[in-house]
Amino acid sequence: MISCGRICLAILVLLVCVDSELKPQTPDPSNSVVARVGDQYIEEEEFLERYELLPAPGRSRKGNTEEAKLELLYSIVAEKLLAQEAVSRHMDKDSAFVAAFDDVRRKLARDYLYGVEIQQKVVVTKDEVAQSLARAKKKLTVEYIYCDRRMDADFIRSQIRKPSDLDRLVIDSTMHAIRDTVEVKWGEAEEPLEIAAYRLKRSEISPVTQAGNGFYIVRLLKRTADTYYSSKDFSALRRDIEEKLRLRRERNRLEEYVGQAFRNKVGYALPRTFKAVAKSFDRILRDSNDRYPVVLTAAMLQNLKEILSTVLSDTLMVAGDRMWSVEDVLTKLYQNGFSFDSLQAQRIPDHLNLQLKQWVQQEILGDEALAEGLDKISSVSKQLQMWYDYFLSVMMEDRVKSGICLKESEVLSYLKHKEPGIVLPKVQVRELRAETLEEIQGAMQDLRQGMPFQDAISKWMSGTSAASNGQLSDFFSIVERPPIGELAWKTDVGKFFGPVKNEKDYSLFQVVSKKDTQVVHDDRFIALMDTAGRELLSMKDRRELDLFISRAGKERGFDVYEDRFKMLKVTSIPMMTYRILGFGGRMVAVPFVRRRLDWLNIDQPKVNIIF
Repeated sequence: MISCGRICLAILVLLVCVDSELKPQTPDPSNSVVARVGDQYIEEEEFLERYELLPAPGRSRKGNTEEAKLELLYSIVAEKLLAQEAVSRHMDKDSAFVAAFDDVRRKLARDYLYGVEIQQKVVVTKDEVAQSLARAKKKLTVEYIYCDRRMDADFIRSQIRKPSDLDRLVIDSTMHAIRDTVEVKWGEAEEPLEIAAYRLKRSEISPVTQAGNGFYIVRLLKRTADTYYSSKDFSALRRDIEEKLRLRRERNRLEEYVGQAFRNKVGYALPRTFKAVAKSFDRILRDSNDRYPVVLTAAMLQNLKEILSTVLSDTLMVAGDRMWSVEDVLTKLYQNGFSFDSLQAQRIPDHLNLQLKQWVQQEILGDEALAEGLDKISSVSKQLQMWYDYFLSVMMEDRVKSGICLKESEVLSYLKHKEPGIVLPKVQVRELRAETLEEIQGAMQDLRQGMPFQDAISKWMSGTSAASNGQLSDFFSIVERPPIGELAWKTDVGKFFGPVKNEKDYSLFQVVSKKDTQVVHDDRFIALMDTAGRELLSMKDRRELDLFISRAGKERGFDVYEDRFKMLKVTSIPMMTYRILGFGGRMVAVPFVRRRLDWLNIDQPKVNIIF
């Protein structure tokens, strides 16, 4: 399993307030650099993480490794170029970027805090391991009495002075207790209950033991060999024991630390608003016919917002100096795939409260981590730099694409090329062409005063022979003679349009006739136009983005250190890897890399692209 940060869960996939001090850093000489982008460097560590911890279709094919490496590296170079262009436009001050980056910064700082305050302060001794090794080889069969309240458990235990008293004891409803028999295996029960059970001799009865949310009285019935642990290799068994002990110690340390960290901290949900939200969940749950567990869908989210429309902007959750409205919380629940059991509607408030409590705790712990400056620790800041560049590159890409639009004539031309047999509307025009704008404007003034168009043409035509100027055109497709064809299509028959700037002169035309106009109302034509428009827009998006990145690369400069890069060893298995965060939650281990390669061999236009 590939690890990342503290703990990562790797899944095989065969085929998703800015710190102004976060700036590109000169790399540590001890770390190898594989590329330079402007004033920024791509180190081996970043490249390997993003190569190994992300999926990539086709990467596992034999002989494809070097090609896959180069594709990823040049895509990262493009990402850095876009990010640097975004910074030059002050997009790192954009509120959307600030919110997205701050969320990641808090998560990574909180994760590091877990390592410092929990993991590093946990010690598992040799004696604990030896004792647990001995216990793990035996499983216990125990009889127990469980009570919700301590006073009930104490009363029942006071009635038991010897083992036979337990046999004669009758549990009735007044005792608020449950009696049962269970098998206890080391490492699977609550630790206090497990310790109490393993200390007993046969038929011996334990004192009242608190475990989980209740209180237990336990009697040992028998011990038998645990075949799972007994059959394991000793080294493997020892590793298992040490890992379970460490996790238990971490849980204990976690409870201790959280208790200290939350002193004098503000974190709560407003009762009245919470009650309204819980009731709305109950309402949509009753209306749902889905099988359980029910996952919050977009339709359910919209339904909840409608039910809670009068309180959507009200504060629901508070953590430190941060507040979430009802709408914020609902959106966060949806984005996190919140689910609940449709057969247990009465438990919705508890389930919802538990989720909000976890978020409040995480926010407060995030505040604590940032207050300690843990986001500036070298290992954390390197991870943050990747996310910083990723978010900015995505924003810059969106900015480039937002300036791209399609003309109807472009879509029609593309459709004609794609579907040669398709029939497009045709137009027929009479046109005046003149060398100067003043001549066209003079003709328009004469037309407004009632002069026939043919007379205006004779008076004002220039720059072309009388044989061609003013003659009635043949019918031509609306994608021909741009922009005349498209403009004539949009102008009513008998109407004039002008002035129109041509390459060498100006035009004023009158639409004389149109034919095949019914085709544009045909359902098939409409569907073809829609498809063609989406395809053409996608191609223009890619083209404009490639031009933009190529220009940025030429202006800022970039180098790939091929000798060093070729020496990097990578695996051929694409992975989708998640970082399991300290204090709960998870996130993608590293930012996705958008494939951007076509910019490398692209001819720049004579006119600069400006966004």
